[in-house]
Amino acid sequence: MRWFLTLAFLFALPLIMVAQPDKLTLEKAINLAVENNPEIRKLQANLEEKRMQWRTQAGLDNPEFTYFKEGLGEGNDFDEQRIAVTQSFDFPSTAIFRHRAIKKEEKALEYKLKARKRDLIAAVKKQYVQLLFSIYSKDLVIQKIDLSEELYNAAYSRNESGIGNGMELLNAEIRKAEASNDMDRADARFHEARYGLFNLIGMKIEDQKYTIQYSDTLRTNQEKINQDKALNFLEEQPEYKAASLNYDASLSKMREAKSNILPDLSLSYYKQDFGNGFDFHGFEVGVKLPLWIPLKHKGEVAMASARSQQNQWEQVRVKLQMKKEIETAWHGYEESLSTIHRFDKTIRSKANLLLDLTYEAYRIGEIDLITLLDAQQTYLRSQQTFYDALRNHYIQLIELEKYIGEEIVY
Repeated sequence: MRWFLTLAFLFALPLIMVAQPDKLTLEKAINLAVENNPEIRKLQANLEEKRMQWRTQAGLDNPEFTYFKEGLGEGNDFDEQRIAVTQSFDFPSTAIFRHRAIKKEEKALEYKLKARKRDLIAAVKKQYVQLLFSIYSKDLVIQKIDLSEELYNAAYSRNESGIGNGMELLNAEIRKAEASNDMDRADARFHEARYGLFNLIGMKIEDQKYTIQYSDTLRTNQEKINQDKALNFLEEQPEYKAASLNYDASLSKMREAKSNILPDLSLSYYKQDFGNGFDFHGFEVGVKLPLWIPLKHKGEVAMASARSQQNQWEQVRVKLQMKKEIETAWHGYEESLSTIHRFDKTIRSKANLLLDLTYEAYRIGEIDLITLLDAQQTYLRSQQTFYDALRNHYIQLIELEKYIGEEIVY
C-alpha cells in the first residue's frame, strides 16, 4: 500500500508542478531588470574599461634594446661593441596627476552606475504600481457590473409591478452593456501594464505567460518625511557626487597639462666590449625639453582649463536639478498623503452610505431612476478617485525614495 501511494505521488508530482503558476514579485522584477537592462550592462563594461585605463597611461614607454658596434676593420676587428637598454618615462608629477584623474573618473562612473540602477528600480516599482492599479480597476469595474445588475433587477421588478416604466428598464439595459464595455477596456489596460513591465525588466518572450501572478499589495515604511530631511540628502545624490568627481578629475587633468612643461626623462644602461669581453658598464640620462611651449603646451593647458570650467558648471546644474526634483517629489508626496486621508476618512464612507440609502429608496419607489444613477456615479467616482489617489501616493513615495537613501516601498 505504501509502495502504491509513493508511485501515485511520483506520477502526480509533474501535474502539481505544472499547476502551480509563476509569481512575479516586485523583488523578482527588480532583480530581472538590473540583470537584463542593456544600459546597466553597458555602464558596467565602461566601468571595467576605466578601471584598466591606468595601466595604459602609466607614462612608461616600451623599453628599447639596442646593439652597437663601431670601428670595424678587417676580419673581426672592432673598436667597441655595446648592448644597451633604454627606458623613457614621463616626469613623475605628470604621471601622478594623470593617475589621480583616472581614479576620480572611475569613481564618478561608479556613482553614475549607482544612479542608473536607482532610477531603473524606481521605474520598475512605478510600473508594478501601475499593474496593481489596473488589477484594482478591474475589481472596480466588477463592482460597476454588479451595480448595473442590481439596477436592472430593480428596474425590472418596478416595471413588472407597474411602478416603473419601459424607459427605466431600457436605461438599465444600456448601463449593463456599458459596464461590459468598461471591463473590456480594463482588460486592455491590464495587459498593457503587464507587457510594459515585461519590456522594462527584459523578460524573455517565452517566459511572458498569462498564468503569471503578481503580489496583490505592496508594503510601505513611511514615517512622516519632512522637507528638511529630504533636502539633507541633496549632496548625497549619486548624480551630484559624479559631477563633483568629474570636476575634481578635470582639475587633475589641468595640473597634468601644466606639468607637461617639465621634461620627460630617459635612462640607458649598457655593457661595453673593447675587444676583451663585456667588462665595462655605462649609463646615459636624457631629457626632452618642451621647446614648443607657446604652441602645444599652452593649447593643452587652455583646453584643460575650459573642460574644468565646463565640469564646474555641470556640477552647479546637477545640484539645481536635484533640488528641483527633490522639492517636486516631496510636495507630490505631501499632496497625495493629504488626498488619501481625506478620501479615507470622509468621502468614501459617505459615498457608500449614499449608495445604500438611494438603492433602497428606489426599490420601494421613493426616488426616481435619475437619483439612483447619480448616487451610483458618485459612489463609483469616489472609488475611482480613491484608487487614483492611492496610485499617485505610491508613485510619489517611490519618487521620494530615490532621493532619501531609504527603501520606502517594497
